[in-house]
Amino acid sequence: MHAILLAVLLAAQPGVASLYQEGLAAAEEAWRQGGSDESLAPVHQAMAALEKISRHEPGPAEIARLVLAAAAAAAQSEREEMGAFLTHATEMEVLQLAAGEPGAPGVTALEAAGDLWLRVHRYDDARRAYERAAGILGPTAHITAGLARIPRQ
Repeated sequence: MHAILLAVLLAAQPGVASLYQEGLAAAEEAWRQGGSDESLAPVHQAMAALEKISRHEPGPAEIARLVLAAAAAAAQSEREEMGAFLTHATEMEVLQLAAGEPGAPGVTALEAAGDLWLRVHRYDDARRAYERAAGILGPTAHITAGLARIPRQ
């Protein structure tokens, strides 16, 4: 009976992919607005929903939550905090992928790491993140576009 109730509750919630994509878009908008608490509210809502899901379905939901936490930190130019969340998210994703399990849906944590380092103008870190992602995922269009956005120095 408990398993049936849990399945119904999870089915009624938005999926991990939609929560994650909406959270990423909201974090980018919050970054554009300077990262105020008000602008980050939708990101925190998505993170809370992903946390509920990850209690029952660890893996992609937890990775997505960690990436959103990093994106929220990036919106406030908290580079050290962002880096800590990205390290945790990418390491978790690498383990998931090595086990044949999915990582974050859509934009992987490995790809998002490059995006976020680029957003906070840490170009060498962005390049390293994209190159690491390419080594693990192959040269995806997202990685190629990210590398192309890094200014030449």
